[in-house]
Amino acid sequence: MPGAPGRDAVRRNVAFSAYLTNRIDGGPLARVIAYSGVVTSIGGGYNATTGIFTAPRSGNYAFLWSCLTAPGAIFDSELMVNGLRKSLNNCNNRDGVSQLTCTGMAIVKMKYGDKAYIRSIFGEFLYEDWSWFHGWLL
Repeated sequence: MPGAPGRDAVRRNVAFSAYLTNRIDGGPLARVIAYSGVVTSIGGGYNATTGIFTAPRSGNYAFLWSCLTAPGAIFDSELMVNGLRKSLNNCNNRDGVSQLTCTGMAIVKMKYGDKAYIRSIFGEFLYEDWSWFHGWLL
């Protein structure tokens, strides 16, 4: 059928979507956030135990992550690729009276085997179920 993707086109797709299953309430700074509730995993690469995405093929990837924090709390995070910061997310709800959702996004050129993850910079509180990490090959 003309224009229909073949099996090879489907195998080349890469995408993942995962959410936080355990809330973060304090703890060490500069730690990798493991989003262990995997909803979508196409093409491999995302490790729900470590929270690290390893590029299964080279290309341009989009990453999006969201943080839901509590009133009076702050949660700052960053997208890291091979140990280098690519984007920041400041979720400052210090004066808030209800929850606050903050989102970060970046488009990054990656090579096969490169590693991307979300790392906390300063984290007082992060809700489970409402905080997500997504990535996909463009």
